[in-house]
Amino acid sequence: MSLSRHVCDDAPRMAPLPGTHAWYCQQERTDCATLTDIARHIKTLAARLRPQIDSLYLASAPLVALECCDTLTARRKKLSVMTS
Repeated sequence: MSLSRHVCDDAPRMAPLPGTHAWYCQQERTDCATLTDIARHIKTLAARLRPQIDSLYLASAPLVALECCDTLTARRKKLSVMTS
């Protein structure tokens, strides 16, 4: 192995330049992970609040938090398709 190859392998990876395909792919991965995390937190909170929601007189309305999770999941999938 040459010295230059070894030095390059040990160097920290440079972030992709904004506007490049690699940058968009990195942003897509980050956004998808963030949306997935947000949806997971909302689902957990909705499950914890479910007994209180069920006790409401007007509990027949859809649970907005769970609908929000579906919207976030759909947005994540759309982001994945757009950058592929």
